[in-house]
Amino acid sequence: MKYNIKHVAQHANVSTATVSHVINNTRYVAPETKSRVKKSMNILKYQPNSVAKSLRTNKTKTIGVLLPTITYDPLMLEIGSNDQNTKIINGIRQGLQAQDYFILLGSLAATGENELQQIMAMNARRVDGLIMLPHRSGEDYSPEAHGANTPIVFVDRNIDGEYGDIVMSDNYTGAYDAVNVLIQKGHKKIGIVTIDLEVSTLHDRIRAYKNALKDAGIEIDEGRILSGNYNLESYPQAFGRYIEQSDATAIFLANNPYAAWALKYINDKGIKVPKDLAFIAFDDFDYMENTSPTLSAVRQPFWDMGLKAAELLLDRIQNKKKPYETVYLPTQLILRESI
Repeated sequence: MKYNIKHVAQHANVSTATVSHVINNTRYVAPETKSRVKKSMNILKYQPNSVAKSLRTNKTKTIGVLLPTITYDPLMLEIGSNDQNTKIINGIRQGLQAQDYFILLGSLAATGENELQQIMAMNARRVDGLIMLPHRSGEDYSPEAHGANTPIVFVDRNIDGEYGDIVMSDNYTGAYDAVNVLIQKGHKKIGIVTIDLEVSTLHDRIRAYKNALKDAGIEIDEGRILSGNYNLESYPQAFGRYIEQSDATAIFLANNPYAAWALKYINDKGIKVPKDLAFIAFDDFDYMENTSPTLSAVRQPFWDMGLKAAELLLDRIQNKKKPYETVYLPTQLILRESI
């Protein structure tokens, strides 16, 4: 037998209106009564008609989440690493579950291609809002560009233009602290390695690197800077040349998809870490506690970023006209054997 809202009301000894208010959260219902209604729903295995509800409320209770596909160095896959996307999604899920929202997960190309097409695909599924980690900062994310006025919260990227709320880690302070700890260890010849300069967060990290050196009275040497749009194929050769030619005694890896490969290369060359070369990376992965030597890193609060993104989006859905907000979450400096 298929039970309906009247059966639930009879089972819980309440009115059908009360059951409706519990389901739709449209009016205060005493906790004891709400618990009794939900228990009856579970016993009768009653499922509200989400399609009918969405037509009535013009809400689907679905949030689209767009995160880039992450390509890891095979060495990282071999030794094992934690996935930042997983942590972000878990934080988002925690933030949404109390309001009974579902997540519709989509994948973006790591290069940032087809972002607007993915947004339009989500809009076609009538999501109530979007959380996304974009690749570029300068894309046009306006309603005119993707065809809907869907609220968007951007994660881990600054955006050129007021298109939505933003939540990200404090990249500048995290990078400044990382370089400063190398300075405190006595290093004056400090290098920086960056890849994928289209990613907005790197600009804050590079600026922090230069400012930390300036504040310590250390001259910036361009020969100690390796930057460019490198991928898994081009990075090893470029990094190898850099290590051979640079006089750096310490390196700040400004982003960290290939840190495991960098450490392996250094160890294979017989370079002693941290005696001959110290280094610290931005982004902390589980495997860094098990390398030889263990790797120092700046840890980003990915789970908290996901949770805050969900909170910002739920508030935005209810208050669409309020000013957009940018939230910076603190990073954590994890000091291990590599410095």
